[in-house]
Amino acid sequence: MSYLRNFSYSPLGVDWPSDEWVRSIVALADADSITIDPHKLGYIPYPAGAILLKDRRARELVAVDPPYLAPAGQAEGTEQEYLGRFIFEGSKPGAAAAAVWLSHKVLPLDESGYGYLIGRTVVGARRLYQALARHGFAPFRIILLPEPDINIVCYLLHHPLLDSLDAVNALNEGVYQVMSVSAEADPEYIITRTRFQTPMYDRAVDPLLEQLGVATPAEWAAAGKEGLVVLRSTVMDPFLADPPPGPDHISGFLDALVDAGEASLARLISSPPV
Repeated sequence: MSYLRNFSYSPLGVDWPSDEWVRSIVALADADSITIDPHKLGYIPYPAGAILLKDRRARELVAVDPPYLAPAGQAEGTEQEYLGRFIFEGSKPGAAAAAVWLSHKVLPLDESGYGYLIGRTVVGARRLYQALARHGFAPFRIILLPEPDINIVCYLLHHPLLDSLDAVNALNEGVYQVMSVSAEADPEYIITRTRFQTPMYDRAVDPLLEQLGVATPAEWAAAGKEGLVVLRSTVMDPFLADPPPGPDHISGFLDALVDAGEASLARLISSPPV
């Protein structure tokens, strides 16, 4: 990972990676275990993933031994090498592993391959983050989570008419419905959403609640599974880091987000949450 110390990518005034990011990545060498999910930044089908363990014996902590997969004639107490024993789910489709292998053959794991691709998508995500921070959403207000070190930007919308956590969640759930593919919608820009729930996000959610001003941490915790709805944009397009004259998808996305907010608010006013 030594090349990370010299690698930088800074089109359009967006510097990446930061010194803190480089130190964090280099520190992975000292970790006991690392999980890898090539799904988003690796452009690989969803089932791909792995866990790397420094101490081989730790594999037994996640081992699965279904009788129907045990090799015939395997002596008791000997190591079983059948595929899937050290996978959390017990099995995975082989196409995902083949996709990882083929992708790395086409685009190597260095600063000219995946490093460059990831750099561009993170820069694109930071461009989107900065545009969200600058854009005038009035009468809406954008609540931003911290600037991303990967290609996922998280945020949520608020409106002066909303005075409860349920209403804020309903507004953002409505935005997600407008900007996600369904039988009723075929949006130009697609987002996802998640929920910040207790106890996983205890304390981490406090700054967001303070900005929203509609619930205390205790009230948020009492919401249980409802939690706090947070919108997510995953930047997969490496060309978003390019300057004009390419298509200005950031401006297009911001306009679509405002339209979705207005549509969700109108629906919320006509049918407020119970």
